Amino acid sequence: MKVELARIKDIPLVLEESINVADWDVERFDINFEGPITVKAECFRAGKEILINVETDFFEIIVCSRCAKEVKKEKNQKFMLNYNETEYPDFIDIDNDIREQLLLDMPLKVLCKQDCKGICPHCGKDLNEGECSC
Repeated sequence: MKVELARIKDIPLVLEESINVADWDVERFDINFEGPITVKAECFRAGKEILINVETDFFEIIVCSRCAKEVKKEKNQKFMLNYNETEYPDFIDIDNDIREQLLLDMPLKVLCKQDCKGICPHCGKDLNEGECSC
């Protein structure tokens, strides 16, 4: 997403774009995305600073680290980016910064739910569905 500095006036400039996940290389073995990432950016000036409120919406399919089930989750992230306009003469390309925020928000260990009990190490029964006979 490129933000043209000349378009940012007294009122905020709102931009929306759908990003193909394959273009950003953010998927992992345990986190995959379904559909595009929707990005909404609200850009405004504060002196020499360009402030951009970013909101992303997407669906991810995770493989739980404890029970190995696939779960589809809707995610919404909000964050702010800021730039000094003197470093960018015409436009700011914010794709890499948004990608970085997505990667930083990914957990080291993904879970289907916070209290996931996992699987029995002996018989392999999903302990979320009940006790095993071991």
